[in-house]
Amino acid sequence: MSVIDEVERLLAGADRWQFNSWALQDATQGHALSALGFYLIQKAGLIKAFQIKPVTLARVLRQVEAGYLDNPYHNAVHAADVLQTLHVIIHATQLHVHYLDRLGLLAAYYAAIVHDYGHPGMTNDFLVAISDPLAVRYNDRSPLENHHCAASFGLLQRPELDFLAPLSKAERSNFRKQVIEMVLATDMKQHFSILSHFNTVHRLAAYSQASPATPSPCKHGRRMLRRTVSHALSSNDITPDPTSAVFGLYWSEPPPKPVDETERLLSLQVALKAADIGHLGEELEVHKRWLGVLEEEFFRQGDREREMGHSISPLFDRAKQGVSKSQVGFYDFVALPLVHALSSAFPGAHQLMNDFVRNYNHWRQVDGQLPVLIPSGKVGVTGRRSGQAVSSAGTGGANAISAGVPAAASMPRNSEQGGLSNLLLSVPDDALELRENDANV
Repeated sequence: MSVIDEVERLLAGADRWQFNSWALQDATQGHALSALGFYLIQKAGLIKAFQIKPVTLARVLRQVEAGYLDNPYHNAVHAADVLQTLHVIIHATQLHVHYLDRLGLLAAYYAAIVHDYGHPGMTNDFLVAISDPLAVRYNDRSPLENHHCAASFGLLQRPELDFLAPLSKAERSNFRKQVIEMVLATDMKQHFSILSHFNTVHRLAAYSQASPATPSPCKHGRRMLRRTVSHALSSNDITPDPTSAVFGLYWSEPPPKPVDETERLLSLQVALKAADIGHLGEELEVHKRWLGVLEEEFFRQGDREREMGHSISPLFDRAKQGVSKSQVGFYDFVALPLVHALSSAFPGAHQLMNDFVRNYNHWRQVDGQLPVLIPSGKVGVTGRRSGQAVSSAGTGGANAISAGVPAAASMPRNSEQGGLSNLLLSVPDDALELRENDANV
């Protein structure tokens, strides 16, 4: 199989919950982020919709990719992984029907692509503690996230990289607002306030009041469940299994329109936040690989803290246990409440919750604890176990989950799409070199 064929084979799996960004990184010879970003934007019809110049888009994606530092975890491969997970979340939950128009979808993709752009491999707390220039510039308030936004938008000041040039002033402003709102929400210091606000807006029960394995319906979810149950009783007089309804027929309709812009943006923030920790639901070995590089990145900061005579941050000391030994706690207090909320408000994300719980049970068993139960066989049609994909061809707002349609079939190769791999893999590197100051606004 040629390099191009292998890349296109891997990209054809981007609609699946199960995706190995490391494999795409190898196949593209280090260009997973730019290849995937171009692929998804093109496949969604956004290049045509906004009259974006393909070469300009390819160039800016390669520049963003080059602006990611060679950190163990916060690197361009992580950005590609988050982008792919967000793509599946958006289409599995049908957020693209009422929560995202075409401009919003482009903004969501770009937010995932740049959400850690220029990350130095150190935490916000460390940057503040050492009075790093980024902390000084942004007044100790989310210095990393502010930098990711500002530096990535700085690239668009260069005409040869401004893929948004065809957009109107109003469209550019709208695009920028959405990207900033989504990226700034990835600061973990904002996590609990964002999640609490999301639960309140969607009228969700607190995670501590619900089973970790079975998301509870939100206001519109209950309405859909009642309709499903009523139809089942009238059609065959068999008492339905509520869990079956939750994991299957919920997907037949998109969620209602958001009540206001606050709810819409908040939901997009939570979707990106879930994608940002999406490796917690990947196949176990892929998840362990991500966990290993995250631990190494933390240890490197701990090494610097030791060298500088600072107190070493918890879990950052090589001589002690790292994050790989604290997974149950992270799932309990951060990951599961987040994905539980997302899947309760948007039932298309149930499979993501299932996958998180599956790996959570692994770490519970490692710690000598009993596993929690996952409803047997009750997975959505895009589940990793089903091997099926979500349909995201086009962005007209009427796309639904394609049960039983292979991922490759949902992404037909056409004349515009067929040349994307050749374009991305053949652009001369010297034409895409990142200038020294491009990542430093």
